Amino acid sequence: KTFAIGTVTGDSGVGINKDGFNRTTGLGGLVGQNNGVIGHSFATGDVGTLGVDNLEAGGLVGFNSGMIKHSFASGNVAAGNKSTAGGLVGDNNHDDFACDGCTPGFGQNNKALISHSYASGTVTVGADSLAGGLAGTNRGTINSSHTSSNVTGGHDSILGGFVGVGDFRSSTDLSVITDSSASGSVTSTGPNSIVAGFVGVNGGDIFNSQA
Repeated sequence: KTFAIGTVTGDSGVGINKDGFNRTTGLGGLVGQNNGVIGHSFATGDVGTLGVDNLEAGGLVGFNSGMIKHSFASGNVAAGNKSTAGGLVGDNNHDDFACDGCTPGFGQNNKALISHSYASGTVTVGADSLAGGLAGTNRGTINSSHTSSNVTGGHDSILGGFVGVGDFRSSTDLSVITDSSASGSVTSTGPNSIVAGFVGVNGGDIFNSQA
């Protein structure tokens, strides 16, 4: 069993990525970016700061393209404007991992899978942000997971009790959520947001789940 109990903070992301989006600072209660396997692990410390913009923050992991199983986060997650945040994971998404001249570790994978895991800390973001009680965004697979996190965001945000945005790239590369639930409140403090009890905007599949 692996765990972390300390607070995690970072400065605002600066600059523009090649895809035209703002660069972000990645923060995770246990791991910043997971390309491997995390199991039977937890984090209890708070992650991020409300006034700091351009963050990708998760109570357990900032960005996950690997596997998370039987794990939880109970710390509060906060980020400023133009951020992505989730009670367990900021962004659960496939990643074309490459490291020039290096050999990936034995656990490296591209499953973007969260299974039998949960989050309970509050999730709070500023304006123009994406936030979910379990994950801010998802283009992987989440099953048998739960969150009781309360989600709050500023104007022009997409907010979901479980996932903010269930993303879609193709019929074989999309958000899939099964056998999962959310029980926290979801609130926008400003206009022009999309707010939902389970998924704010869904482009994928949701099966046997509830809010």
